[in-house]
Amino acid sequence: IQGNSSGCVSSNNSALVETPLECVSYSVFNQADRHWTSTGLGTFCDQDVITEPGWYRFMGSAGIFMPNSCLGDAKCNTEMPGWVNGSHPSVAEGNVTRTVCFGLPLSCCSATTEIEIRNCSGFYVYKLVEVPSCPMRYCGAHGEYVLKE
Repeated sequence: IQGNSSGCVSSNNSALVETPLECVSYSVFNQADRHWTSTGLGTFCDQDVITEPGWYRFMGSAGIFMPNSCLGDAKCNTEMPGWVNGSHPSVAEGNVTRTVCFGLPLSCCSATTEIEIRNCSGFYVYKLVEVPSCPMRYCGAHGEYVLKE
C-alpha cells in the first residue's frame, strides 16, 4: 500500500479513501439543554467551553446536527442561539466553510462567526471556534428539524 499526492491510499491499482482525522477524533456535545427545542432564557455560553478551534459532533439529547435556519431567541437555554447560515455538505464536498449566525428577538443574525463542516458519511462534524461574546451558544437538532438544501 502506498500513498499518493491526492491523499488517497492505493493498493493494486484500486483507490482506498482514507477516513479524515476529524471523523474519528472529535469532542461530543450531548447535553439536552443544547437542543434547539430547549427553551428558556438561560445564559449558557460557549465562550468558556470552546476556547480554541476544535472538531465537535452533536449526539444524543443535543441532536445530531446544527440547524440551518433561524431559531429565534431563547432556544438552547441561551439568549443568542447559533445556527448554520447555509447548507450542510455532501461527503464529496469535503470540508466546507459556513457562517454561523447568533440570533436575538429582532434579528436572526445579530452576530456571526465562520466554522468548517464535514459530512462523515452518516454524521456531521463541525470545527467550532470561540463564540464572539456571551450569551451565545451553538445549538443542535434531531430529525424533527429538516435541513434546508
